[in-house]
Amino acid sequence: MSVFAHSSRFKEPYYSNSAKCQLWVASNHTPTLLKYAMLLVEKVWREGVQFKKAGVLLTRITEQGVLQLSLFEGSSPKDTRPQQLMQTVDELNFLYGQDKVRFAVMGCEQRWQTRAQFRSNRWTTRWNEIPHHQSLKTTLF
Repeated sequence: MSVFAHSSRFKEPYYSNSAKCQLWVASNHTPTLLKYAMLLVEKVWREGVQFKKAGVLLTRITEQGVLQLSLFEGSSPKDTRPQQLMQTVDELNFLYGQDKVRFAVMGCEQRWQTRAQFRSNRWTTRWNEIPHHQSLKTTLF
């Protein structure tokens, strides 16, 4: 996992930094990923800097079910609580709307949104974006 942040290149003083770590055991458990990301953010953060861009990169992603055990961290493949938690969060967000259940480090308000005006339709992953016969007629003719 890597975390990076930088200020505007056009304003002085310019600041850029990054930090990375390796998880001992592969995980798709959001609280675990957030814990490591927040530790890295503490290394990168500088008080008073107006950041222009920041992000988290996940690398060496492996298939779920392939678990490399660690000599240093206790992890039992039989512990289903992390999967149950994430399944419950996903189900609640599906029922009540995206991001209705969030982790505390995500904050209460999200003041920014991704610019998506030039995004392609997601016909293979979103039912509501599949073109219908009537909409095809109006767009083609």
